[in-house]
Formats: sequence, structure tokens, C-alpha cells
Amino acid sequence: MIRSIYILVLLFTLNILSAQTNQHRLIILADMGNEPDEVQQMVHMMMYSNEFDLEGLIAVTGAHLNPQQKRPYRQVLHPEIIYRCD
Repeated sequence: MIRSIYILVLLFTLNILSAQTNQHRLIILADMGNEPDEVQQMVHMMMYSNEFDLEGLIAVTGAHLNPQQKRPYRQVLHPEIIYRCD
């Protein structure tokens, strides 16, 4: 009798522990449009966003501060505009 109670308590405890999610909450701050690998990093992060709780994505760029910039801002793909978190 005690053994069956022990097994029921163990199964109940395992069920509760497996139901809890331990996803980390993240706010990502990245400079976009500066180098191609940063854009790839953002795409990779969005593909694996189901593994963590993405609270916010803050994309910054210093391209407007550089007067010698060759490429205008609108010619660069900006995934922060495409992907919106609810």
C-alpha cells in the first residue's frame, strides 16, 4: 500500500515538473545593416524563437551617423520590420 502511494506521488511530481516551461526571457539588442553576419544572426534567432521567450527585438544602426555611407537605408533588408511580436 505504501509503495503504491509512493509511486502515485512520484508520478504526480514528475507530471508537474514536466509541465513547467523553463524558457529564458530575452530582449535582443543588435546593430542591423552593419555586416551581413548580423542579418544572418537575426534570421537564425527568429528561426529558433520557439526555444526561448522573445520579449523584444531592438534593432539599431549607426549607418545614419556615417556621412560616407554608400548604401541608403531603404536598400537593406530589415527583418525587424517583417517580423512582429504580438
